[in-house]
Amino acid sequence: MMKEPSQITETSPLSRTVRRDDRSVEVQIYRDMAEPRWTLKIVNQAGTAIMWAEDFLTDQDALRAFEADLERDGIESYDDDAPTTCPLCRAIGL
Repeated sequence: MMKEPSQITETSPLSRTVRRDDRSVEVQIYRDMAEPRWTLKIVNQAGTAIMWAEDFLTDQDALRAFEADLERDGIESYDDDAPTTCPLCRAIGL
């Protein structure tokens, strides 16, 4: 289930800004303090949030999922006008 952070969240120290060429994305890894699993959200330069459909057992697992996606599809896959191979499209099954 995709979740936005609640009032009481823990932000992972692995959260960061990633830059490639002339693009950057914010990698946000967090969890609701009442939940044991971590949420991964990517915010592109236009401010569009891309939420991963699954949660992760650890914050390191979330970061690895992002890094694998970045390696496979490139940072441009997070652009608003990216083709259907974008992470959001994959997350919702398009």
